[in-house]
Amino acid sequence: MNAMQIKKVVVITMGVLALALPAPASTASEFVVIVNSKNFSDQMDRQGVRDHFLMKQSHWKLGQEKVKPVDQSGEPEVRVAFLKNLLKMNNYGVKRHWVEVQYQQALRPAEIVLGDKAVIEYVASHVGGIGFIRSSSLGNNGRVKAVLEF
Repeated sequence: MNAMQIKKVVVITMGVLALALPAPASTASEFVVIVNSKNFSDQMDRQGVRDHFLMKQSHWKLGQEKVKPVDQSGEPEVRVAFLKNLLKMNNYGVKRHWVEVQYQQALRPAEIVLGDKAVIEYVASHVGGIGFIRSSSLGNNGRVKAVLEF
């Protein structure tokens, strides 16, 4: 093989390898956790989100509003990212958690809705609401606010 043939083989090999690589994972700012705009919290850390969403803290610290988490049905990308990156749970673990919460504490599990728009409407309608959506769905409606990007 001469130098030109080797160069062609290298370029073709690199192209094939590039096509075989998986697509990059979602970036940290593709999704956000939202709360009602009347909520006193302007920022939350991951632990705070976990504690509130999973009802380990059933009331917000200021205002004494009850926490009202909302989950998305099915397995949309935003839900998979939320469960994995923030809750550190899989779908089965979340379902099991809510059964335990209902049984041990007599608390209602997260409301389940379909899609980002429904999450925004739920959180906007409940001062204690907390949910997760795609960043691109947030917009500037003034009824909800982002408290954590993930």
